[in-house]
Amino acid sequence: MTGKTTPRDYGSIPVILAIASALLLAWALYPKYREQAAAQGVTEVTIWTPPGQFQDSARLVMEEFQRRNPDIRVIVGTATTRDTSGDPTRFLLGVAGDVPPDVILFDRFAIVEWASRGAFASLNEFLEKEDPNDPLSVLQENFFPPAWDEAVYEGHNYAIAQSADTRALFYNENSLVRAGFVYAEDDPHVLSGEADAGAPRPPKSWEEINLKKFHGTGNATASGSVTLNEFVRRPGVNEQLPADAIIDIPSLDIEPGDIAVLRSGRRLFRARIAAIEGDDLIRLDMERELPQGNNTVPSALQNDVEIRIFSGDSYLARLSRFDPVSGILAEAGFIPLFGNSFFYLYGWQNGGEFVDPT
Repeated sequence: MTGKTTPRDYGSIPVILAIASALLLAWALYPKYREQAAAQGVTEVTIWTPPGQFQDSARLVMEEFQRRNPDIRVIVGTATTRDTSGDPTRFLLGVAGDVPPDVILFDRFAIVEWASRGAFASLNEFLEKEDPNDPLSVLQENFFPPAWDEAVYEGHNYAIAQSADTRALFYNENSLVRAGFVYAEDDPHVLSGEADAGAPRPPKSWEEINLKKFHGTGNATASGSVTLNEFVRRPGVNEQLPADAIIDIPSLDIEPGDIAVLRSGRRLFRARIAAIEGDDLIRLDMERELPQGNNTVPSALQNDVEIRIFSGDSYLARLSRFDPVSGILAEAGFIPLFGNSFFYLYGWQNGGEFVDPT
């Protein structure tokens, strides 16, 4: 056969050789270091932490521990994974290969899952030897009960909690005052002396933050006329409505100034309601809070779209501000997924449970 010969990529060969050499060196030296330490009467203890979590303060503690225990050498490593609890690949491979770390910093809520699979050793025999008179002893009564109990499975403790935290909803007082969210003179909190009239008033319920008045389907025209067709029905959505419920805008308390969101797949269009034109017909304001010149509903969001309508008086709506020229969001009224806030936190705050008592 004849034809062109594919040139070899010699540039990658040194990289491959370097990686192979590093792996070979690690394999050859790791056991020997431990053997040498044992011969010197030193016990090596390996500890793995998630990337970036072994801070300077922890290093100082480790150094002091080694000073007090010269016969112990601490080797710090990392689990090198994005999510220790959700994807502890390297740790599980170490367990399966019989070379796990002696100690690992692991998410407390995931301890029991892996302890039930035999990945962790029970700490009971060590805890039973702790001296109640020694201030450095690990004693259950010195820990926040839920944090301690979360690592207990079938009467055995598999971890010692090293931290706990809380969540809070922060709000900007100046933004609340500017939007008119202040305590009125007849507010019960003012009458009881708990708050001053005119002081910023945070939301008292989820509905005040963002009240959804309608969730259904419909059609829109390019000019902004929207016909509401029927209610969407799925778990948690319109479950309280009777099967024969019909669209009736007055009974839904929908009014001008409320916000309509049209959705099809990943595409969204948001606009304020300008007018109510029938029992199932609304007209959108194609200028307010929209980019200049963008005065039509996209064709992809005109036929058989999902429609949600939210109260224009909610905290989210009145606190959100849009650039008058670009229409881009300039100030968010509420950011539900900012920082360490997740679905289960909102579930608990709304009375939800994710597991039963067993």
